[in-house]
Amino acid sequence: MENDNLSLWHSVEKTNPKYTKNANVGGNKITSISPQFQIMNVTEKFGIYGSTWGFKDIDLDYTLVSTPFKREKTEGVYPNKKVVGYEDAMMGLVVFKATFYYPGGEFPIINSISLFTNNDMTKLDDNFAKKVETDTLTKAMSKLGFNADIFLGKFDDVRYVEEMKKEFDPAADVILRQATTLTELANAFKALSRADQEIYVTVKDEMKAKLTPAAPEPLPTIPADRYKKLITSIKKDGADILGILKSAREAFTFTEDQEKEFNSIIAEKASKQAA
Repeated sequence: MENDNLSLWHSVEKTNPKYTKNANVGGNKITSISPQFQIMNVTEKFGIYGSTWGFKDIDLDYTLVSTPFKREKTEGVYPNKKVVGYEDAMMGLVVFKATFYYPGGEFPIINSISLFTNNDMTKLDDNFAKKVETDTLTKAMSKLGFNADIFLGKFDDVRYVEEMKKEFDPAADVILRQATTLTELANAFKALSRADQEIYVTVKDEMKAKLTPAAPEPLPTIPADRYKKLITSIKKDGADILGILKSAREAFTFTEDQEKEFNSIIAEKASKQAA
């Protein structure tokens, strides 16, 4: 029996890969999700944003913007980057504080963001408020289990992502797997949206490998005794030389010298017939 405490979590934990993308944040590879898609998910579950769920009592605290601290002074670049000392700096952080509410509950939440876009704090980020609110909203929703599979690291597993693709959009997967020729596969993939093409490119590659004819096995070299018998048969009067050689070439490979011998016999017989 499912734990009632996890009923909401399990109903919203899975994520449609169509609305995710890979990102690199501070050298770390992560899976990011479309904030608008998240808002749509929560709206579907709880109702209209700002009416039945969202933030209230938002406060932006600028105290840490000018708070001094000792910052590491480094030289070189990764992987040879090293700390050579410390220097005075300002934190430059804005703290976002709010209460997240939803049907049946609410909780305080806190987050922070740099007010600047560079370490020297000379370039102001004029989108910092929007960024920190969006990021905090994602964090708040994750506490309720929304898109938990991403935050649990399941999207690092290619097999799990493939399962989610099939679950959220089985039609595209089925259409690609029904292709019986490379042309059908190419046309089916081309008919998908660009977003779906990015999602199902692995399915396309899998089907392409299945539908691509395997390279024929190389023919064995004709054994010496079989070669002697072949020469004897094509030298016989009235022998169908071309027919015999065609059958032989379908079963064996021949050296350049052997092919020259065939041509010599053919030329000799042709000369006798002409005479």
